[in-house]
Amino acid sequence: MAAPWAAFGQQASAPLRAELGTIASARWEQASTAEALARVSTGLAPLWVDRRVDRRARLTHTQRQASVAALVEGVAKELSLAAVPLDSVVYLGPPSSAAALPGLAAQWRKDAPSSLRRRTRLDWPRLTEPRALLEQIAAEAHSTVENPGAIPHDLWPAGRTPPLALGDQLTLVCLGFDLQWRIESGNRLRLAVLEPAEAKALEPLGSLVAPRRNGPTEERYTLRVAEAQLESVLRQLADQLGLELSLAPGVAGAEKRVTFAVEGVTRDGLLAELAAASGFVVRVEGQTLVVGEAQ
Repeated sequence: MAAPWAAFGQQASAPLRAELGTIASARWEQASTAEALARVSTGLAPLWVDRRVDRRARLTHTQRQASVAALVEGVAKELSLAAVPLDSVVYLGPPSSAAALPGLAAQWRKDAPSSLRRRTRLDWPRLTEPRALLEQIAAEAHSTVENPGAIPHDLWPAGRTPPLALGDQLTLVCLGFDLQWRIESGNRLRLAVLEPAEAKALEPLGSLVAPRRNGPTEERYTLRVAEAQLESVLRQLADQLGLELSLAPGVAGAEKRVTFAVEGVTRDGLLAELAAASGFVVRVEGQTLVVGEAQ
């Protein structure tokens, strides 16, 4: 069965799409790339900047009253890089690595345990060793890396991300070294050389941004699920909506399977259909998708 989140299209959370649609202006004349990217990441849309990006390069780029998506793509073009969304961040790096990322993200989700799907913020100080960072992420997922020495010595500038699945965090750290991680067995992970991705054009970030119209618009969703395990659907849905997930004891670990289909519905309509199909109460409280038993 196709993964339930596939019908959502691009791998970008709703908050990231909103940030990419924000209107912004910028002007850099031989500016420090490190400072420019830091300004974009902290003030406009969160970036994961590949370690191979030359932060000492000088950047010249001007944009007036266009989307943040257009700004990020313009900067990427100036630096001969590519940009691709991954949940709540935009990866910025070599085109070949950007092309590989969507496939890697989909691949690990097929069979990964719930511990690797847990979403957390990642925060590291200046001069962090990526090998140590990788082992820290794996430990949070109750896993160990069999061959951390595959990551060569390096020192990274400080960084932080919005909530990201631990599996995505591992993928992003490995990607900068042309590596990928795999589940060896149980809770043991192994790093391997990244297999070349099929050469194909990436969808532009601008395709994630709704056309500007008069008045506010509400995002619509199309989703088809057939005999899918409920908890898996809920976790994937929360990921796509950029929400934390809170499950009542009677929901977590339940073997219940659901089948439903919606087309062009609002978020509330989507959640109402899921509630009807599952028999549980499904609602959003702040930044959390809450699923509980009906009273």
